Amino acid sequence: MFVEPVSIRFDTFPYYATHEVIPFIWDCWPCYYDKMESWFNRHKTRTAIFTSRMEMEEMQKRYPQAKMLWCPEAVDATLYKKWKPLAERTINLLEFGRSNERVLGKISIDNHVCTYVDGKFIYSNEELYEAMGDAKMTICLPKSMTHPDVAQGVETLTQRYWEAMLSRMLIVGHAPKELIDVCGYNPVLELPDKKEEINTFILDILSHIEDYQNYVDFNRQTALEKGLWSIRMKGVVKWLGEIGYSL
Repeated sequence: MFVEPVSIRFDTFPYYATHEVIPFIWDCWPCYYDKMESWFNRHKTRTAIFTSRMEMEEMQKRYPQAKMLWCPEAVDATLYKKWKPLAERTINLLEFGRSNERVLGKISIDNHVCTYVDGKFIYSNEELYEAMGDAKMTICLPKSMTHPDVAQGVETLTQRYWEAMLSRMLIVGHAPKELIDVCGYNPVLELPDKKEEINTFILDILSHIEDYQNYVDFNRQTALEKGLWSIRMKGVVKWLGEIGYSL
């Protein structure tokens, strides 16, 4: 069962009363470690799957009697198309989800769209997919940078990286080590450490965005090969079979 630690009792009710539950866990931030350990003990958990490698390693130390698997987040490829070549796109910079301003400061660029304004999302899912196909560039930062008080040093791969790669947006920001390990290379253009250099860095890229077309094409192909749930779940099923489950 796919579960979040914040609501795991609700997510697994009433199935834990009659079945063995194998939790597939995401967003297990350090503030939930004690809660997860308590749930594991209460239900004598034998097997668990985590989307974060660092979170899995911590829980394995706390609860060594269970077999645990790291399975990075993935996406459904059918939602994300190639869309237009970079040079034909009209949105210079698209930021979706949580704001990056607290980390990077104010970014002054024409045709800069943020999907989260005044506490509300300005696009439906379908409109967001279309905007991603009309955007030249996006910023991706892990929660360890945008919300360090919550992440407490936990850096993990989230689906927004795959979404950007499949939509052929150029990604600037920071790549979690998990993403680099899965891809075999860094698909992100790392931003300068100094805030005052970020605007110039982005503007310079936009001035010759067509030079990055082959790069985003390669990123999309990588995502199709390594970032899909259809691929990821085959590995999960294989692993479960190897440790004694009959599927």
